Amino acid sequence: MNLVLKNFRFFQTKFIYSYLCLLTGFSLSELSADVKLPKGLGPVALDSSYSVVKGASIEITLAATSQQSGQVFEYSIFEKPKYGKLLTIDNKTITQGEVLGTGKIIRLRYFAEFVENIDEDIFTYRARTQGGKYSSPSKVKVLIAKEPIKILIQDEINFGDLQIGFKGSKDLIVINQSKEDIDISLSELKKYSYLNNASRLNVPAMGRIVIPVHLNQSNRIGPIGEELIVQVGEIQRKVKLMANITPPFSIVTSPVLKFKFVDGQRTAKLNIKNNYNEDIRLNISHEGSSFLYYESDVNIEQKSDFELPLYIKKDYQGDVKLVINIRHDKFTSAIDLEAEALPANVEINNSTKSIKIVAKVGDVINTNIPLKNTGGREVDLKIVTSKGLKFNQNQKDLIRLTPNDDQFLKLSYIAKNPGKIIETVGFNWPNGNKTIQVIYDIESVNVSEAVKKNNTAKVVKQNVIIDPNTIIPVVEEERDVNKDLPAIKTIALIKRGKRSLKISWDNTYEKDLNYVVETRVHRLDKSDQVLKFHWIELNEQYSEVKKNESGGEAIIRGLAPGGRYTFRVLSKDNDGKFSVPSKLVQFTTKNQFVFTNRLLINGSGILGGLFLVFYFCIRIFRERFG
Repeated sequence: MNLVLKNFRFFQTKFIYSYLCLLTGFSLSELSADVKLPKGLGPVALDSSYSVVKGASIEITLAATSQQSGQVFEYSIFEKPKYGKLLTIDNKTITQGEVLGTGKIIRLRYFAEFVENIDEDIFTYRARTQGGKYSSPSKVKVLIAKEPIKILIQDEINFGDLQIGFKGSKDLIVINQSKEDIDISLSELKKYSYLNNASRLNVPAMGRIVIPVHLNQSNRIGPIGEELIVQVGEIQRKVKLMANITPPFSIVTSPVLKFKFVDGQRTAKLNIKNNYNEDIRLNISHEGSSFLYYESDVNIEQKSDFELPLYIKKDYQGDVKLVINIRHDKFTSAIDLEAEALPANVEINNSTKSIKIVAKVGDVINTNIPLKNTGGREVDLKIVTSKGLKFNQNQKDLIRLTPNDDQFLKLSYIAKNPGKIIETVGFNWPNGNKTIQVIYDIESVNVSEAVKKNNTAKVVKQNVIIDPNTIIPVVEEERDVNKDLPAIKTIALIKRGKRSLKISWDNTYEKDLNYVVETRVHRLDKSDQVLKFHWIELNEQYSEVKKNESGGEAIIRGLAPGGRYTFRVLSKDNDGKFSVPSKLVQFTTKNQFVFTNRLLINGSGILGGLFLVFYFCIRIFRERFG
């Protein structure tokens, strides 16, 4: 009975103890749940290791990661180191549980105390998102060396001259001459990169590691430099990284290539140098104009120079401003091309020195001298004529010729005397001058000979009336005709004088129009014995044109008494376009009194008769009344 009781009490006590232990364990698990979160559900603090010499300090980086990118974390120390001190960057002591700050990373310092027989120290930290739960603690291991750390690293890595698109690497060798393992940290690089960008590496005691360094910006032309910092504790080594990316070719010319005018051809030479130890092929092109030509596909041997000639077509005289592109693979270089316009080149009368014209006394001879500028710049021609030549209507003594411009110098000459008459026309411009002769062969008019030569001809005092269907018309000036403009249908004679005529015409066109009066002059062509007519526009000196409600009217002056004249009228709009000419009309001026032999004889007879009548009247009067 006692045995049973004792056993019961023993088992009772054991049950209570077990229950309490279970309860305590459950409670502790509840209390520690905030610390031991499963990794992957929240942020994860990252383990790391460092090396330091006793009595020295080292910068330590605390970092964390999360499934959500771009997160910032709040860091705190969970367990302090046993043998060293944790300090802020500005050397303030860090206590256990102290919140260090918020960010993607936190930097602090570890100071190694002079403690015997210690080769390692450990502290833990944790991270959380703001307002969230902390991660599990993560370790930071600090290896404490008994002796100073000794490392060997080259001062620079020089890649030398490289081609565009270089893919290779150079080795950075780190030698640990210490008796203990060390951890090294590498600074971040932009232009270069190293070993998958692993910024922390372990170097075994009395060992070495090789770190391949790559050039990232191999498509960038020119020198590329950057500094790599290797750090072990407080020890820093700086490695200078250098490379020079060489273009496949260089243009050995000034930034602007200018053309030269040689032997009637504008040309330039583009000098190109191959910088590689291999042949390269170039493609050359430009946009826009078609007057430039050259070889567009060229091959240049390794390390050699090439001279590319460029030409401007001869039929183009203007200036040139464009860009030419030279390309090899993905590398392109451009250069500006410039060429001045060619000077004005004036051609007068199709480059002949004289003009020969056959006419008769009394003819009004109109002469059109062709002018052309085949150069690339505009030019002003100053015209100087001898006294016998006159400028036609609207013609001035200064003519401006633009590039490729064609014009006519319009002159007139009145044939007064028979014989060979030579008139001169001078042309002057800034870079040249020229004089041509206008030679008139003027024949006298002999009516009796003309009658003998042509028995069918009729001689009258007035102009010979010629059937318009038998003549060859020659229009002095090309007209820009608008067929929609109404042609003048009826022209009437209002007043006739000895030296003037007044005419009028009707026009019902609604829009405002101007009017031009033309007269016809004729000349006998000796080559084919055909009378040829020229239509001449009457200027303000000879014609006063007025518009009225019904159409218009004109007073025509400078005519000869008893002359028969042929006219036509054209309407002109504000755009300078003309209607179809009206039908031609002919009007005659009044005759002028002319004292002839017949008039003298008749007048003498009349006077003699009157004298006899007067004599006999006096005689009869005396006989009757005397």
